[in-house]
Amino acid sequence: MARLRMTRPSSCLLLIVLLLAACDSTVFHSYNPVAGSRWTATDTLCYSYAPSGAGGYREYDFRIGVRTTAAYGFKDLVMRLDGFMPGDSLPFLTDTIVCGIYDDDGWRRGTTAGLLYQVESGTGHFGPVKCDTLLFMLSHLMDNDTLCGVSDVGLKLMSAGD
Repeated sequence: MARLRMTRPSSCLLLIVLLLAACDSTVFHSYNPVAGSRWTATDTLCYSYAPSGAGGYREYDFRIGVRTTAAYGFKDLVMRLDGFMPGDSLPFLTDTIVCGIYDDDGWRRGTTAGLLYQVESGTGHFGPVKCDTLLFMLSHLMDNDTLCGVSDVGLKLMSAGD
């Protein structure tokens, strides 16, 4: 039977990777596609998060991620995020989010995988909230009714205060 022998450097690297994974506070991370990479002002992207575990009031941090193609021609992408609890007509959260697509020198920000560039917004915060399900609605607030080159948009929720 073959034995796996780990050297000291590889053991340390494995420990660091495990510690970093254990420190991740992400509780929800989902991307929704934009049909035809054309996001219109009337299109609203919806996300639903159902916390697991014991009830109670919780606080969250959030970020919005955007994947765009070279066809997206604006420096920034400005969006509105509304958060609802089921049955409520008024949101518990309304925030304006700006994702910087290009820097001040005209260089594209973010990482690329093939034809898509991915950027994230800064971190927002909400809570404490207590609910079985949280619903989020995301729409763009740009002057143009139709934004070409937006492939998909994601919502990332992180547990705050842990």
